[in-house]
Amino acid sequence: MAYKPLGRDVSNSETLTESCIMDPIKIERHKVTRKLASRPHTFSTPDMILAISAALLFASVIIFELTLTLRLLLISITALCAYLGRRIIIFKLVEAIHNFDAQTKTRRMPKRIILIRHGESQGNAIPETYMTVADNQVPLTERGEEQAKEAGARLRSMIGDETLRFFVSPYKRSWQTFENMLSGGNFLLGNYTVREEPRIREQDWGNFQDPPQVAKYMEERRRFGAFYYRFPHGESGADVYDRVDSFWGSLMREVEFQHCLENFVIVSHGITLRLFLMRYFKWTVQQFHELWNFENCQMTIMELDEDGRYKLITPVSRNLMLTSPRPGA
Repeated sequence: MAYKPLGRDVSNSETLTESCIMDPIKIERHKVTRKLASRPHTFSTPDMILAISAALLFASVIIFELTLTLRLLLISITALCAYLGRRIIIFKLVEAIHNFDAQTKTRRMPKRIILIRHGESQGNAIPETYMTVADNQVPLTERGEEQAKEAGARLRSMIGDETLRFFVSPYKRSWQTFENMLSGGNFLLGNYTVREEPRIREQDWGNFQDPPQVAKYMEERRRFGAFYYRFPHGESGADVYDRVDSFWGSLMREVEFQHCLENFVIVSHGITLRLFLMRYFKWTVQQFHELWNFENCQMTIMELDEDGRYKLITPVSRNLMLTSPRPGA
């Protein structure tokens, strides 16, 4: 049997059992329950973030599904056109897409990649220098500085006010070559950037070098092959090739995802630059061995053609009578 409080008419939902009337705790619990049930629900900040995240995830799934559906539709249309003998339309469509991709990629690529060997160093002029001076600290001679200034003037005459990015070996003679090129070319300050790139450093010959011992190594390298011969405590040409390959991959990622400048200039060392050409043009080891070393501040130019490939527009010297380049890197 249910009871109603005196002086108040309650609905069925408010009806209290006899046990509730006798138990004040149950009466209070009943009031709290009704108060919570009547309170409007509000979202807290974490709830809102969770809801928005779920909505975005759902939208992403829908977009992915629509993209997949469009791809499947295109494939179906392609198959249908081919079945109906309309393949010429598909060929034109594929060709147009290919041309668009090629043009887009070409617009990102630098117009030229210019390879420059450092100017004459003290090590080139006096081989005994390597006995007391670390290879990475060997400076240019006065003649080498003049060579670099002349190279800078030739470069400025060729590219005018076009933008360029220098990639410079961390060796002292390479940096001095770069600095003297700036002086000789009088490049506009805002038209160029420079980056030190350790992967295009000189081949490691093994710390301080004793000229008589180096002469012995060079004879061994001539007979063994410059690409494979590893100097004691140093590197082989193949080791340098691996560094150059990694560097080329970084260049391609840079031009794909970033705004590219009009010219790339690589200031490095003879063997490193020859291996760079070998890597890009996919020359064989035999073809690499036939290359003469570059002269100091020699400029080798790769120019972009309409197909998005680089062609060598300056000749490289070869000696077809030899199986390895003449000594010196």
